Amino acid sequence: MFAWHKVIGTAVVISCVAIGSIDAAERKYDGVGRTPNPEEIKSWDIDVRPDGQGAPEGHGTASEGELVYLVNCALCHGEFGEGGGRYPVLIGSHGTLEDMRPEKTIGSYWPYASTVFDYIKRAMPFGDA
Repeated sequence: MFAWHKVIGTAVVISCVAIGSIDAAERKYDGVGRTPNPEEIKSWDIDVRPDGQGAPEGHGTASEGELVYLVNCALCHGEFGEGGGRYPVLIGSHGTLEDMRPEKTIGSYWPYASTVFDYIKRAMPFGDA
């Protein structure tokens, strides 16, 4: 048996959403907020695409990067990314995402360097991003 009540209910929900969207689009909030200036918009434009577009200009050497890691990351993640205490491991664990307790490392969880860059920029070092 065909359930007409489900079809009618779905149509009512879609109609309400459409009407609500039109109402929200036409609504004006005079006196609330201001238009952001170009510098503010540029500071919010922090996305980096998987193809690298949007990434800051790179610089430095592997040796300089190692020093940055040792100063900012090794305390929690270990000198070689092996993890420390309850802090996560950074390397290895390929193919563990289907396990009952997957280990989310850079190699197993993040498919693009841009995603890792974004996470590190927003959240690391913990408490001092």
